Amino acid sequence: MVIDSNEPGTWVIKTAQSIPDAELWLHQAAAAKRLDRALTCLDQPPEAADLDALEQHLNAIFAEKK
Repeated sequence: MVIDSNEPGTWVIKTAQSIPDAELWLHQAAAAKRLDRALTCLDQPPEAADLDALEQHLNAIFAEKK
């Protein structure tokens, strides 16, 4: 809501939308596409994960960094 005072004793009240600076990125086209894609994934059933393969992959990555 925005309130203007054009002259003493007169107020003009207007509706307005305010977006905090920290949330402006959410309204950019690239971010909107990524968010839409993420929300679409929520509607999909989860896929089975091969946790043994993941563990081996992570162990290999961390072994390289030592």
